[in-house]
Amino acid sequence: MVLAENGDAPGIEAWYMAAEVKDQTAENRRTPNKPVPPAALADLGVLAYHLPPTGDYPPKAVPWEPKSGIQDPKLKLIRDARGYNYADIITCSEECLPDYHNKLKAFFEEHIHSDEEVRYILKGSGYFDVRDGQDQWIRLQLNEGDLIVLPEGIYHRFTMDSKNFTQAMRLFKGVPVWTPINRPADTHLSRERYVARFGQLAEEQKLRSAIVACLKSFFQQGWCLGSSGAMAARVGSGAHAPVLATPSGVPKELLAEEDLFLLAGPGGGSEQLKEPTKPLKVSDSAQVFSAIFEKRADVGAVCHIHSVASVLAAADAGEVLEVRDLEMIKGLGVPGDGVLQVPVIDNKAREPELVPDLLRALDRVPNAPAVLVRDHGAYIFGSTAEKAKIATECFGFILDVLEKRASGRTSSEAPLKRQRRGPSVVLLDVEGTTTPITFVKDKLFPFAAASVDNWVPAAGPELSEVCAQFEAQCIEDGAAFDATAPIKEVRRLTKEWIAKDRKVSALKDLQGRLWRSGYERGELKGQMFEDTPKAMSAWTAAGQRVAIFSSGSREAQRLIFQYSDKGDLTPHIAAYFDPKAAQASKQEAKAYTEIALSLGIDSSQGLFCTDVLGEAKAASEAGWQTVLLVRPGNAPLPAGHGFREVLGGDDEAQELPITAALDLPQDLTPTPGDVLIVAAPVSFDFAVPVPDASLEADLRNCRDFRDLALDLPSLQLGPLPRPRCAGSTIQFTFLSPGATGGSFRFRAVSAWPTQTAVAGQDAFVASVRTTDASTGLTRTVSGRAPLEAAVAPRFGDFSLQRTSGIRADAVSSVGDIQITFRPRQSAQALSLTSRLQESSRLGIVLSNADLEVTDGPQLVKEVLVLRPAASHLVLAADFAAGRLFGLRLRNVRNPEVTGNIFWTLRSFSRPQPRGTLVTAAEAAAGPTVAAAAAGQSLASGGVTAIESAPPHEVAASEVLQWLDWTTQGRDEIADLEATPVRGLLQIVPSSPFLESSFFDFPDTEVAFSIAVLPGQADAGQRFLIFAPDDWQLIPDSFVPIPNFPEVEDLGVLLCWHEAPPFLQPVFVRKPVYALRLLQDLLGTIPCRFNPALMCENIVSFRFRATTPVSPVDLVRWRAESNQAWLLQVDSHGGGGCGPTPDRLSPELTRFTNDAHFTGFLLKESLVLQVVAEPYGNIPRRASIVEVRFLNQNVLDSHGSSIFVRLEAPIGVEFALGCLAAVPDPDYAGCEGIGRLAVAQRTQGTLESGQHTLVLRAVNPIRTPSSNWWTLQTFANVTAAAARLGEFPDVRQRGRVMGFELAQALQATIQPSSPEKEGSVQIFLWLRPTSYVPAGGRVEIHAAQAFELSCTPSFILLSMPPGTCTALHATSGLEYTDDHDIIDFRVAEGHFLLPNNEYELSIYARNPGTLDGVVSTRWGVLLRDDHGDVLEANMEIHSYALTAVGMQALSLQPSVSVPYARNEVRLQLSFQRQLSLTAISEVRIEAPPGWDFRPLCNLYLDVTGGCDSRCTFQLPYAEERGHHICPEANVLLLLLDQTAVIQEGVFVLLLGVVNPAASPSQNLWKISLINSAATAADDPNAGQVTNLLIPGFFVGFRQSLQLPALPLTDEAFQALASGSRHRPWIMTAMTATVGCCLGWMH
Repeated sequence: MVLAENGDAPGIEAWYMAAEVKDQTAENRRTPNKPVPPAALADLGVLAYHLPPTGDYPPKAVPWEPKSGIQDPKLKLIRDARGYNYADIITCSEECLPDYHNKLKAFFEEHIHSDEEVRYILKGSGYFDVRDGQDQWIRLQLNEGDLIVLPEGIYHRFTMDSKNFTQAMRLFKGVPVWTPINRPADTHLSRERYVARFGQLAEEQKLRSAIVACLKSFFQQGWCLGSSGAMAARVGSGAHAPVLATPSGVPKELLAEEDLFLLAGPGGGSEQLKEPTKPLKVSDSAQVFSAIFEKRADVGAVCHIHSVASVLAAADAGEVLEVRDLEMIKGLGVPGDGVLQVPVIDNKAREPELVPDLLRALDRVPNAPAVLVRDHGAYIFGSTAEKAKIATECFGFILDVLEKRASGRTSSEAPLKRQRRGPSVVLLDVEGTTTPITFVKDKLFPFAAASVDNWVPAAGPELSEVCAQFEAQCIEDGAAFDATAPIKEVRRLTKEWIAKDRKVSALKDLQGRLWRSGYERGELKGQMFEDTPKAMSAWTAAGQRVAIFSSGSREAQRLIFQYSDKGDLTPHIAAYFDPKAAQASKQEAKAYTEIALSLGIDSSQGLFCTDVLGEAKAASEAGWQTVLLVRPGNAPLPAGHGFREVLGGDDEAQELPITAALDLPQDLTPTPGDVLIVAAPVSFDFAVPVPDASLEADLRNCRDFRDLALDLPSLQLGPLPRPRCAGSTIQFTFLSPGATGGSFRFRAVSAWPTQTAVAGQDAFVASVRTTDASTGLTRTVSGRAPLEAAVAPRFGDFSLQRTSGIRADAVSSVGDIQITFRPRQSAQALSLTSRLQESSRLGIVLSNADLEVTDGPQLVKEVLVLRPAASHLVLAADFAAGRLFGLRLRNVRNPEVTGNIFWTLRSFSRPQPRGTLVTAAEAAAGPTVAAAAAGQSLASGGVTAIESAPPHEVAASEVLQWLDWTTQGRDEIADLEATPVRGLLQIVPSSPFLESSFFDFPDTEVAFSIAVLPGQADAGQRFLIFAPDDWQLIPDSFVPIPNFPEVEDLGVLLCWHEAPPFLQPVFVRKPVYALRLLQDLLGTIPCRFNPALMCENIVSFRFRATTPVSPVDLVRWRAESNQAWLLQVDSHGGGGCGPTPDRLSPELTRFTNDAHFTGFLLKESLVLQVVAEPYGNIPRRASIVEVRFLNQNVLDSHGSSIFVRLEAPIGVEFALGCLAAVPDPDYAGCEGIGRLAVAQRTQGTLESGQHTLVLRAVNPIRTPSSNWWTLQTFANVTAAAARLGEFPDVRQRGRVMGFELAQALQATIQPSSPEKEGSVQIFLWLRPTSYVPAGGRVEIHAAQAFELSCTPSFILLSMPPGTCTALHATSGLEYTDDHDIIDFRVAEGHFLLPNNEYELSIYARNPGTLDGVVSTRWGVLLRDDHGDVLEANMEIHSYALTAVGMQALSLQPSVSVPYARNEVRLQLSFQRQLSLTAISEVRIEAPPGWDFRPLCNLYLDVTGGCDSRCTFQLPYAEERGHHICPEANVLLLLLDQTAVIQEGVFVLLLGVVNPAASPSQNLWKISLINSAATAADDPNAGQVTNLLIPGFFVGFRQSLQLPALPLTDEAFQALASGSRHRPWIMTAMTATVGCCLGWMH
């Protein structure tokens, strides 16, 4: 997107709009302003240009053909590029535009267009508003010369600004369309196209990965050879969703995600919405795909393959191929006893010409899962890309079976292609398998422990869940958990459990949350071994699924692979398992059985890769194939464990490129079917790796092959067919005649060999087997090329660590070296050397080193140690292949000069003694194998070797003769660069001093004490002090303390400096305090108390600096900011930074502390506390907030003003004049702007100590998810600058978590029906604890999208009289939850009493969906007669919406007398026919007190006026009992689930015994139940829908109430046996009821 035509031209400014727009012509910016960058507009599809108007434009409202009517060349370029061919000019002003105000109102209505909207501002200005991806408004300001293009389908609006004048050109493609389509327009084709194009980037990227992986898998099957094959898939749902399609001419094994085209969906023509960056052409199959998508709405993806079996099957079939009795037809959606029908059509010259025949074929077989094309291939369909892949694999299997049957091949004969014997699923451990074990222990665990203090208070709604998990774990452990301080407990336990490495789910879940935050902020990157992504890619390309099983939570697993240092690896991963999902720990076989069931495989089809022996044993016990990974840093494995080991690591060169030249004899011509084989020496491996050892001999893809014929055109080379590889063999099969006597050149890549290949002895051998077509004679020609240089394996798992008491890299420093290595080949001698790059004769001094050799955890004692030179060690011992060895060297010494250090480690075999025997097999294997076997015990074929002395007992002179690399060399690590050796400036650990360790301190003293090791820094050299990031060094402030030599102050320089290796970029620009030494800086001086001895010379100095400005995010600042101090001595003698004036020269460095001192800990300037007044934590209550802050340092404005700026969380609203008390002795005034309050101090200083700021504010509706309060101070700035709060102006800062809001009001919200888009009654029940007087109000806040109204019905029930007002508003400033509100005002003379229950019923309308709703919570507030909030509950959750069509029309009793036998008539309405497949009962639940059981047998369905069964009644399940009364107040109607409920009204007669009196919540509930889904622990499980209807009154209408008396057994039996046509009064109750008749009226 271009914002300006040139660098000097102004760009279009854009910003996010405030939530409330009072004046549409104002800027309406948020506070603070939130600008929108150009890239964000481009992501929305908005294009912007700046073109100063220069053309001769036609007059207003005169359409013209721009090609002849415009003289503006810049506009012409844009117009021609975008295809605009029609335009006019419109002027908007009160004078020029008829019906101006109504037109302006219409422009501001939110709408879309079915074409691009293009406006070029010629004069004046105005605003365009567009919606972003989160439905927030962005305002764009257009001035003269701005041209904007809004894409088709984007929601937008236009308004004038305060100038009320705009003249704009409107540009169109074709005939202009003026009609706006007002919102809602989500189902409009243009809107769907917009959302598909710009709103589904994540889904599109995921689909790209799936298509590429799918086609690579098909290539492995041989279905997409050459560049054949294609695939397309819809992005998103909807008939017009865009389509991702493959390009033409790209081999599928080389296909990349960025190669795919995004095309317009059906009905969108051939428009290409996104094109690859490469010059590619969309596949001809795209037109076929488009026709299929338009024909079949159920098809979401299509695969096109060219397999041999598909061609053969189509050749023998008629118009329809029918397949039955094959299990795999289920994979194409056909039942096992059904018939698979696939139409067959003839091939055409061009693929798009297939469309008419293909559409007719789909008419013949409407639900066909595929179409075959004779002599071509097949198209296979699926509802998604994954299902299309599955269908294609199943169809390929079916076609292979048909081809095999047709050829008459028996089961004992070779199949058409080799069946893969490898695992179908590869299950990977994480720690120590895909990821270094050090990453988890050294990075993830410490990060979680360090960040928990900052995360827990800000966790919001997640906090209660986390605390509950930790408390439950403590209960399980039998440990204490302080529930009164849960946050503190979570912090303590997190750190304690991490330190103990506990694997409990509560900790794992919280760690996952903490890590997620770190990954999303870029503070964490998942570390992967180099071979992890390669292996995953190879497995998925081979059609194998990859799954993860780790003790970490599934969320943590997903994050480490999604945010890995090798990119997003999640597209390769099919499933994640943790012990919770596997229902057992990783060392239990049950876990692996459960995983196999979840993946739908037999355990024998799975391969588990881990580094833990216990896990391998458990997986093997469950039947899994198992591999143990041997990685750097993993715990050593015991000998004889019985599992296959695979060596893994990150050696720098794991692959070896080979370039080969082949020249055929002049009389040899390759013919189709001829085979060329190139065999490398043993242990070379050119094939892609496989996880199953049984497949290693199979021919498969080569690692990285390149035919050099195109790269070397001058040699006129012949083209080679694509090869297949197996181990050290590369095989070419010619498919067409080759050139006679041809020459070939190619490049291949092998895994680094695991055995030594000897120069001049080992060789590459090539052979060609050809058959003469005329004679049938076979001829084989071969050639041999010996290796020109030896190739030795690299040690596995090699590491070298240098440690020291003071500094490992200091000259003459004495310390230890730890080396680990794993030999690839057995050896009997080891050579270790070090050297300086500048002098090969010097290196690390090893001559006095103490040596310790380990084999795994065991100490090796049988070692002969030789020291041929000061920096050379030779060890003689048995070093067995595959074992992990360690060398511990103590008291090694660095050289006395500086330089770069290189290490070389080599192993050697013992020469074969004269007379030693080898087996025939070893002799046939060649000299390399024979030599490797020499000197070892042989027990093959009865041959016995001559025994030799163990290596450590051999004479030293003989051992030294073994060190012949040409003949005896085995493994090596050559010239490994280590940490360079430097001179050392040692900072005395206790000496660093900072006078004022706070941010924002303008002038503070810094002091250090140092020593020089070794030797001295000479006079004339420079002494340099590097400050950390964000510090400022003050010139002329350096003060040497006695003993420091005399210096010349060179001032403060700004220099580019080479950063330490762990920092990026390599060079950083830092302030440097430079001094010239005028005297030597000595390393040692005579000791004070004994001058005859020399002591270390400790010198000191001090200088002044300004500390950094308070960071916005202190935790992140401490994690990301490099605060190390660096001291150096260099030999630059000139001016400036170095030989290059602005850059220091590392080559001139003589001494350094190399960032050894990590820096001072800077504290926050202010300690902050925010306290609400008593009972001031009620939602939306206007309350007093007391802000207390402790100021550590005096802040002086030097006669100017000091401002205190307080930023509260979203939802808080400060009063305009926000001081609680006026006048305030400390503050001259305060301005409240939403959640921002800026107070001005009365004095020009802010003294150190405790301060208080008391403000008036209105609380938010609920505790904000981000509940941080931030206080900042400003000096020497204007009030406007303090309001803006720019970071450089901040002097001091404090940040604290705010108080929680109390949702204390007891209230419930229940609907009469949850039907979508249905008119319902909302029943509100509440029990206040406050007195609400006359004139007080009850506010009912609906969830978003629900409509509330006072008409047609507002029923008070038990609420006192009052008036009802319906409103629509948001919950406050900066909220976007616009919703309906009912404001009920209590009438004069009435009131609400505390601890009494009240009910009312409100008319409402349910929405059709809750998608896109910001808030789904309801709320109730109580206000007094002054409008102040008394109490509230704004956290009432909404109800789920249904679409069943059931309504409860009426509930009519026959009597309202207590304890009476009642016949209640219930009317239910069904608005449409309802299937009962998932509905088993109608549940009628009366409020507690009513009893159905005595009269359960009296229930009758009287729909249609029948006393017995009628045709139009509910379909009952007579075999289940028709109806039952399982509980006193519950009646269940048992339904026939094979039937349907017809549309209409049903009348049900219920027999029930009345209670003593009506309950407070007198609502009857009617539910549809699916008994198969019910759960004992969830009363709402299985409810399909439920209705509420108000119950009827029961009691005696007097102030006195009938006492509740229990029924006697006689009364119960009389009620149960009475006829429904007899009076309800019975003799058994005469005494009880009769005595009360006087109370009735």
